[in-house]
Amino acid sequence: KESKRVIVPSNSTKEDLIDLGMNEEKIRVIYEAPSLQKSSSEKVDEVKKKYNLQGDYLISIGITKLKNTENIIKAFHLGSAGKDVKLVLVGRAVGVELKEARNIRILGHVPKDDLGALLTGSRGLIYPSLYEGFGIPILDAFNCEVPVLTSNIAAMKEVAGDAGQLVDPYDPSSISEGIESILRGPKGFIDRGLTRVKDFSWEKTAEETLAVYREAVSRI
Repeated sequence: KESKRVIVPSNSTKEDLIDLGMNEEKIRVIYEAPSLQKSSSEKVDEVKKKYNLQGDYLISIGITKLKNTENIIKAFHLGSAGKDVKLVLVGRAVGVELKEARNIRILGHVPKDDLGALLTGSRGLIYPSLYEGFGIPILDAFNCEVPVLTSNIAAMKEVAGDAGQLVDPYDPSSISEGIESILRGPKGFIDRGLTRVKDFSWEKTAEETLAVYREAVSRI
């Protein structure tokens, strides 16, 4: 109530705050930006060897109920992708009990430098979250020239725009069909992703944040 301005990372989050009773006039939307860069082929090979990864794989970042890990695994087994491509799960499991199964690898926490290489070397990011305030991994994947599958709801849809394969996160069959889509035609997703990610930068985020600070100070 005492704040002059409230900064949020997406219009989706803005709408959530308005629904909770916050004054819309206080809210300013400032997008975030990618945190990872595309790795060299040498770095990708080095990291794949480090984690004993062979062949093609899809990657999912975050292992929680919110990240929809259980439906990702169900979808992976539903389609034909699991026959030829592995699913690599990255992150510490929180609230989800998992066991490695056919063509599924659980890497746990990995350093940021390794994550960029793992993402770059993948056939696609599988990110059908149930909720995000923004979704930086979507932009990271675009930056790493990797196709993105994400949710057709909330901030994920807002961040991905028309550059990602949007799916119903509550429906494993929708996720499975989306996986098949990005594997069949990756180039279109990669090209649109590279175009989309140009709209986001930390420099732009900083400039817009400074402008909000100045706006707030001017009203004291």
